[in-house]
Amino acid sequence: MVSINRDYVIDIIGEEKFNELCEKYAGHTLYFPKKTNPFNTNEERNDWIFESFMDGKGYDFIANELDLQRDTVIRIIKEYSKRQKRPSK
Repeated sequence: MVSINRDYVIDIIGEEKFNELCEKYAGHTLYFPKKTNPFNTNEERNDWIFESFMDGKGYDFIANELDLQRDTVIRIIKEYSKRQKRPSK
């Protein structure tokens, strides 16, 4: 985990917005994604990951395309595969 200096954040978003963040999220950890996600939802992203895998793309290729950890891609594919195997009701 990386800590970001208070003054650095204020320089980027301004003191008023910084104070709003502090009031609402004091004591919490905030996550900032590495880059813009081209998908509207995680479900869309996961569909793309699984389809790419089924099309023969490797874990490393998919992870690099979306700036994800390789282990995350593997986990998503395994979870998606389990969902696909469940019988419909």
